[in-house]
Amino acid sequence: GTTEGIDIPDNNTFDWGNEDSFSIEAWIKTGTAGVQVFLARTEGGGNPEWFIATNTNAWAQFNTNNAERVELFGTTDLTDDAWHHVVVVREWDSTKDIFRLYVDGVLEDFEQAGLTGNFVGNGDMNIGYIDQGASFPYTGAIDEVALLDAALSEDIIWSHFLNGDQGASYS
Repeated sequence: GTTEGIDIPDNNTFDWGNEDSFSIEAWIKTGTAGVQVFLARTEGGGNPEWFIATNTNAWAQFNTNNAERVELFGTTDLTDDAWHHVVVVREWDSTKDIFRLYVDGVLEDFEQAGLTGNFVGNGDMNIGYIDQGASFPYTGAIDEVALLDAALSEDIIWSHFLNGDQGASYS
């Protein structure tokens, strides 16, 4: 359907420590304007740990357990009723802590973070809304959701964008 939300029960697979790299990606399609959350996880008390949404363009927010925040904003209109590939990457090593937002294979925003907190919680992962006071439900289609414990490279993201609609396997 296009209006139901899905909850994936809490699992430590969704927990990322202070020095963990990760990637979150999905294909989305909507013709509806306004804030709509298509992927999210709360801390368990209703506070968002992270979410990825549309507000015409892509919008991603990550909140650590120490109240640190990273926000990324895209430039591509995601409400044109066409399929879009959205990827958020956190790349950490001893020399950098960078968050990147890609839309349709193209880097649209990044932030050098230097976070000291982590993304460990006990809330469910939500698809199609966020489980908090204002749920900001998503109206549209969501496909090929992936959470990875690695920072995808630009080449891999570009490959996923080019092949994602052809049933090619991700690697």
